[in-house]
Amino acid sequence: MGYIIYSFWRKNNWQHLQKVKFIETMAVHPEERGIGLGRLLLNDLSKVLATPGENAVMAEVGEQNLEAQLFFRHMGFRAVAVEHGFFNDGQDSYRMILQNKKIDRSWVVLFRNKKSV
Repeated sequence: MGYIIYSFWRKNNWQHLQKVKFIETMAVHPEERGIGLGRLLLNDLSKVLATPGENAVMAEVGEQNLEAQLFFRHMGFRAVAVEHGFFNDGQDSYRMILQNKKIDRSWVVLFRNKKSV
């Protein structure tokens, strides 16, 4: 069927605490795609995002994974940065963010040295 794994990141700046959920991995079995399971998984995560004080959900999406890019864009995410060589195979990624409210640009570089398995 499908699953989503995320981590929770907090960052203090001098104005306020910002909280971001980072999608570590998300998958739907190929035979189950197109029936709304990915949307259900992301909607459940977004309900948690609606908690007061939650600012955004972020994901790294492979530049060659066009299906995932289209899915995230359809769900309201926008690409904010490119990370060269992010994945172990050397593939670049697009950092995509779904914002609940304005967050500062420092989140764009927070994961600069984070590598995916």
